[in-house]
Amino acid sequence: GLYAVVSLPSGVFAPYSGVKTSVLLFDNELAKQRTEILFVKIEQDGFDLGATKRPINKNDLPIALEILNKWRTSEKVENKFAVFVEKSKIAENGDYNLSGDRYRVATDYTNAKWPMVALGDVCDVYQPKTITSNEIKSSGQYKVYGANGVIGYFDEYNHEESEVAVTCRGATCGSINYTEPMSWITGNAMIVKPKENNLNKMYLFYLLRSTDLSSVISGAAQPQITGAALKPFLIPLPPLEIQEQIVAELDGYAGIIAGAKQIAQNWKPKIDIDPKWEKVKLGEIIKLSSGKGLTQSNLKDGVYPVYGGNGINGYHNEFFLEKPTVVIGRVGAYCGAVHITEPKSWVTDNGLYVVENLKDIDTKYLGFSLKTLNINQFAKTGGQPSISQNTVYELEIPLPPLAIQKQIVEKIEAERALVESAKKLIEIYDVKVKEVISKLWTK
Repeated sequence: GLYAVVSLPSGVFAPYSGVKTSVLLFDNELAKQRTEILFVKIEQDGFDLGATKRPINKNDLPIALEILNKWRTSEKVENKFAVFVEKSKIAENGDYNLSGDRYRVATDYTNAKWPMVALGDVCDVYQPKTITSNEIKSSGQYKVYGANGVIGYFDEYNHEESEVAVTCRGATCGSINYTEPMSWITGNAMIVKPKENNLNKMYLFYLLRSTDLSSVISGAAQPQITGAALKPFLIPLPPLEIQEQIVAELDGYAGIIAGAKQIAQNWKPKIDIDPKWEKVKLGEIIKLSSGKGLTQSNLKDGVYPVYGGNGINGYHNEFFLEKPTVVIGRVGAYCGAVHITEPKSWVTDNGLYVVENLKDIDTKYLGFSLKTLNINQFAKTGGQPSISQNTVYELEIPLPPLAIQKQIVEKIEAERALVESAKKLIEIYDVKVKEVISKLWTK
């Protein structure tokens, strides 16, 4: 039933939300009569995009409404705000992307070499007013951006619009953030704000985020970027039309990456427990042992994976475990983490591993069950967190018949395969982003 998509400008719903919004228009009868879908891009709605919503003299809404009304009567209006796209073209890649800019006739910039301009010539580059850590709150109305992105909340904001912020000191020096509207940006970040409308702010964000800024970073013990070092940094400046095409393409990639990251980061194995299943202490099911220590030099070479509390942390030319087993982080930051080893592996003394099953239990079912327990909550604290064999033995897991265990494992493995596909998708589209940006620098 979709017959038109209307793209609204970013910030149109500020201060309530800075999310980019599109309106989808449906009419089943109308859609049946059309082989195309209309995309309308509204750039101005008669108000500025800040929180105050001051009236301005630019308003695309009347012309957008005219285009939509004529489309309802089968009349196509040729206009820079409108693009008509065959439904077959939208469907051909299988992703049904509803970003109208993707389908506009694009200029081929593959072999173009754009003029290089200094950031200081096209942008205001400055450090904003900072606040102390004591003033930053754990909750509040306005987000505070610092060296590591959002670091808390404050009662005021010092930037009404979204801004491109370059981390200018510390371990993350050179990283790039795109802030939300109405936020406080501290002096740990350098603002790079386009002076005129010949530089798209999102283009600038994507460009800097994919660019190596190491040449403007100074200081070994405390890395930093100064305004004096950043202003002469050269960037390619294609025409605004090309910048918008690039942004539309990268917005599509960013959406895919964000969705895939949500899957990869939030998935955890889940076991639907039947109340009829017996709950058994781990001490009745398995026997544990600490792994065997290795020096760092032993981890440099070899073909057999070495497992510690944080999973595989190296390879060795020997192994002492023939079959897959379950490893539990014993001490340190990864205390309580659970891993299932590959065949022919080594486990260090940072991990506890299962040396014997005392009852019928599938290794993967055991591993997935332990992951659901969040074992780290049972670790002893004070100095380094640690967990003993006896503490693990007292924990309980449900123990269904072996056949049901295998069914559960099969279901979880199918989900895990989809998660791995999501991780692969992130890698693929990260490469695509880099390829788009790299075209800007070379002929």
